[in-house]
Amino acid sequence: MLATLIIAAPPAWSQADASDPPSPLSSAARIVELNRGIQAFVDGDDAQAREIFERLSGEDDTDPACHYFLGLIHLRAGLSASDAESGQTPPAETPAAQTSFDQAWRSLEHAARTADSSDLPIDSLLAGVTRLTAEHPARPADEPPAAAPPNPFEFRGRISLGAAYDTNVPLLGDEARLPLSFGRKWDYRLETAASFDLSRRFDKSETVLGESLAIGIGGSTTYGWQPNIGDFDVNLYSGRAWVNWQAARDLYLGLDYEYSYAQLGRDPYVSSNRLTPVVSKIWRADATESGRTDLWYSHDYRNYLERIGDPRLNRDGKYQSVGIRHTLNLTRARHLWASYYSQHAAEGRLLGDRPLSIHAGYMFRDERTRGTEFDLSGHSILAGVEVPLPYRLSLEFDTVLTWEDYAAASAFAPRSSERRDFVQRYDLGLTRTFVARGESEWLHNLEIKLRGGAAVTLQDSNVRSRLGGDIYEYDRAIYGLRLSISF
Repeated sequence: MLATLIIAAPPAWSQADASDPPSPLSSAARIVELNRGIQAFVDGDDAQAREIFERLSGEDDTDPACHYFLGLIHLRAGLSASDAESGQTPPAETPAAQTSFDQAWRSLEHAARTADSSDLPIDSLLAGVTRLTAEHPARPADEPPAAAPPNPFEFRGRISLGAAYDTNVPLLGDEARLPLSFGRKWDYRLETAASFDLSRRFDKSETVLGESLAIGIGGSTTYGWQPNIGDFDVNLYSGRAWVNWQAARDLYLGLDYEYSYAQLGRDPYVSSNRLTPVVSKIWRADATESGRTDLWYSHDYRNYLERIGDPRLNRDGKYQSVGIRHTLNLTRARHLWASYYSQHAAEGRLLGDRPLSIHAGYMFRDERTRGTEFDLSGHSILAGVEVPLPYRLSLEFDTVLTWEDYAAASAFAPRSSERRDFVQRYDLGLTRTFVARGESEWLHNLEIKLRGGAAVTLQDSNVRSRLGGDIYEYDRAIYGLRLSISF
């Protein structure tokens, strides 16, 4: 039978190049889930495969791969039912087979409407299903009720615990005098953090324009402290609301509002109202995501709550930035470490699609305050690389190089020229994934990671005090470990 031959053949959408219409929040997790569904289908576990593809299609109804495999699952079920009753009734007249063939046709027809690739043999499958149901296209009266639609609401949470060694907590220059209340400028740092996001997604049938719409709210809290330098303990609280609109298949427009309030040494320090619009474009090579471009603007109004004796040091004001960043995916972990993943198939299904990626970008900052000491224009170059490694490891390196031109001479050196700083930031980390998304059977979105790394900041400035000391020039290194649990 034609349909039997089609199902027996390897699916055109293979695990090696499986991808999905990305979500701005969880494209990597979706790829993992798509691969889990494909593997379940290949292994003959249609119940699990159907659950995965129905959930993914509920999150993004425009993904042809989900409907394609749902069609194959229903078609296989129909053929099995007709074989079980062979010799009694024609296949299309078997009630179970008739229902499955009807569902297969609807799923494959949906895939045909949303697919933009000729790699999927949808047309030939539709022709085969049409032949099977030509004589009795009506659905039987005893067809089971349709499954309940997927829950459009999604909750995501994250908690983390960190410990670090900080070489320069108060950010003092090499020649600066240590305040009498400090025994030293280095200390250990401990930190706890928690955050959540609650979102509601509207698919294409529920939106007037575009492919989908998601709205959400979220919040976070962070507490970091040093055992010996308590004046620089930090409490940070934030709340946010956001909207993401998928205008076209690979084009997203987002808007994020965030309010934050911070304490320094348990005293009020700063509050912030920030509005950030973002435009994101996904690039594809064949069906695989090959890169991503993000363009953003940020408008942040800050109100500093510290007491100041000189109005020139007033930092209240508008902090604006505009930037662009492009990420290029060079290859996937399963191709980079083919020998390793050929011997660790289970790990490959979970982590084999992690990309070897590089990114580069540019950001311009314009900061205008009520005082004069901190007004500036800044230019930043962003760059980095992420390398997936065997044994659930990944290596990350990021750097930001910033040139800051201040609008006036410093109040601490009034006879000097206008202040100019050059700031270098480097971050190197090694991450181990203990539980990947989709790996836990009882909590599907659970992810547990441990990251160890070093972050170095080198700030050079042309400002010197009347005594020749450094005012804004310092070096800082932070070495630490952080355990993150997402769910």
